[in-house]
Amino acid sequence: MLRWTLIVAFLAVSGTAAAATRDSAAHRPLRCPPRGQAVIAANSEVRVYRPKIGTGPADVAVGACVVGRRTRMTLVPSTERPARFGGGGSIDEIALAGHVVAYVVHRRVGVDTGASELIVADVARRFILRETAVGYSVDAGLVADEDLTALVVTPAGAVAWIAARHGIPIRPAAATVYAAAPTSGVTVLDEGPKIDPASLKLTGSTLSWTDAAGVRTGAMP
Repeated sequence: MLRWTLIVAFLAVSGTAAAATRDSAAHRPLRCPPRGQAVIAANSEVRVYRPKIGTGPADVAVGACVVGRRTRMTLVPSTERPARFGGGGSIDEIALAGHVVAYVVHRRVGVDTGASELIVADVARRFILRETAVGYSVDAGLVADEDLTALVVTPAGAVAWIAARHGIPIRPAAATVYAAAPTSGVTVLDEGPKIDPASLKLTGSTLSWTDAAGVRTGAMP
């Protein structure tokens, strides 16, 4: 009788220990980034990653994770998965603020023709806040080209950017400063041929950029 009592007690303790181990594993933060991934952008709360060089094709999935939490999100699918313009595309111009990531995806839509989209994602909620067309390329950019050249974002998801345009029908080349709140339309803050396309900055809630010889400012929505 004593033997069976000891066996039952041992099994109970083992079961409790196993359950505790499973519970601990379930609540343990995932690796951020996962093994085999390289960080391409990061702040104290979020890391954006893609497979290390040599581990896959050029257009591979790009993901993001929240540091210290079991939260991951795919930002750009691999080319093997369908997307709006076909394929996953390539990522560019990444901006981070808190759990929010703003980034541009370039996708091929035809022979020597491409389209670019600005995406704003809340990684902690795994939620897309905004998808906005921001650029294009015709005849590999020789005929016409519009490209996002500067990008800033806030932890709430407000975003601002500069897009520069040039090409045969665009004389002279021009740039436009845009801004948008998380849940509203896009506002044009400035436009002209003398805007520095890389000059956009965000200080607190104030945007600034260079137009001709001076600095102009505007409020982030």
